[in-house]
Amino acid sequence: MQPLRSLSFCGIAIAAALSFSTIVSASSTSNTATPTPKKVVHKAALRPVKHAVVRHTAGKRLAAKHAAVKHLQPKRPKGPAPVAQVQNDINKLLHSQRFASESIHASIQGQVITLTGSVKRPENKGLSTRLVRDLVEHDHWTNFHVNNQETITGN
Repeated sequence: MQPLRSLSFCGIAIAAALSFSTIVSASSTSNTATPTPKKVVHKAALRPVKHAVVRHTAGKRLAAKHAAVKHLQPKRPKGPAPVAQVQNDINKLLHSQRFASESIHASIQGQVITLTGSVKRPENKGLSTRLVRDLVEHDHWTNFHVNNQETITGN
C-alpha cells in the first residue's frame, strides 16, 4: 500500500505543478497586450508665469497660484469702442490691399454703418459687408446694422 500512496502523492504534485505553470504563463501574456496611456500636457502649462518666486507660507503660495491663473484668463472688454476708433478701423480695412481696386467709403450715424461707392467684382460687395460686420463686433458693438449701398460696375 505504501508504494501506491507515494505514487498518488507524486501525481498530485505533478498536476499542481502543471496547473501553476499554465496560470503563470496565462497571466504573463495578458499583461503585455495593454498599452500604457500617454501623459498629455496642456500648452498653457508650458508658458512662463510672470510672478516672483514665493517660499514657505501657504498664503503667499495661494496668491502666486491665483496670479499664475489670472494671466491665462481672457481679458474682459471694457465696453464698446468709440465711434472715431471704429471709423478709423473700417477705413483701414476698406483701403487695404484686398480692396485696392475698389472705391468703398463708410459713414456711421448712430448704430447704422453705411457703405457707399462702387466695386468691380460682385463678390467684394458681400465680402466688404461681412468684414465690416466682423470688425465692428470685434470692437464690442451690439445692435448695429451695416447698410450696403455699393454699386457693381463690372470691369
